[in-house]
Amino acid sequence: MCIICDGFSHEEALTGEFVRIAVNGFTMVGIEAEPPWTYTIGLVRSFDHPELVMTGGAMGDVADLLTGVVDHIRDGDRFDADSPPLALCGCTSVAFGPVHPEH
Repeated sequence: MCIICDGFSHEEALTGEFVRIAVNGFTMVGIEAEPPWTYTIGLVRSFDHPELVMTGGAMGDVADLLTGVVDHIRDGDRFDADSPPLALCGCTSVAFGPVHPEH
């Protein structure tokens, strides 16, 4: 559930996002839907890199995978819809693809 649904004000929610972007260069927002999906905020501003979206999977697992991709972005790697799969942590990989223009 979102933090606003848990009683935080809109201002408190945005302040938390801004702090995470200031400290880490990005933040993530998880959407409870079917299937669930998570997206980044801050990659464009911090790293001049397109934002990332990942669908499916448990929020904790998705957060770990997205953080792994962002670590590569911090090191100067660039990814787009045509990038080959990226091996992470020696145990899994992530694939890249286009996001429908509607989204």
